[in-house]
Amino acid sequence: MLALSRHGCRSSRGLCAHQRCRSRIERVLNAAALALTLATVLSAVPRASHAQGYPGGGMGGGGGRRGGMGGPPGGAQGQRGPTGADIARQIEGMASLKDALHKVPDLSDQQKDSAKALERRYGDVFKSYGIAAKNMMDSARTGGGMPDMDAMRTIREQADSVRTAELTTARSFLTTDAQRSRFDQNVADLNAEQTKREEQMRQRRSRGGMSGGMGGGGMRPPE
Repeated sequence: MLALSRHGCRSSRGLCAHQRCRSRIERVLNAAALALTLATVLSAVPRASHAQGYPGGGMGGGGGRRGGMGGPPGGAQGQRGPTGADIARQIEGMASLKDALHKVPDLSDQQKDSAKALERRYGDVFKSYGIAAKNMMDSARTGGGMPDMDAMRTIREQADSVRTAELTTARSFLTTDAQRSRFDQNVADLNAEQTKREEQMRQRRSRGGMSGGMGGGGMRPPE
């Protein structure tokens, strides 16, 4: 009877350990699925700028060459994908005009000051979008579920519309054909880079789905 009791205790401990391991793996998988789904929403929603017909091929996405909205889950943020704070920083970065004004010739001090004031004004708007996205993502992670995808799409669409307005206003500050031409080319380049990231995201989804968000490996809970 004593031996049976000890055996039962060992079996119970083994079962508990197995359940804890399974629970940890499922939490990792849920976090990966959340990151992948969120990155998909943030990268795959058609940009409002493309519908605007802006000169130069659209208004561009977010941070452009320095990290747009369509980056892959995982990578620099780790295997579990971007955190709510990462997403908030990406959205806030959409206010930057640095890439759009890159090598625009002969900018006057007044034009530079106007661009800085524009970044500050729109920065507050993008910050509010970033906070909203962060809160939704953090809440979903805490609860082990998924954020409201319709709400996340709305944030992305609204942020793109604001970006369109900001870049349109910035272009109005430019006074020469050479300035506007370079600005339009920069925006077109940003759009091309964003489109490339979106295509890479679609390819990752079609090839492996969640495994892309896990940094490879494709872990599955034990049977």
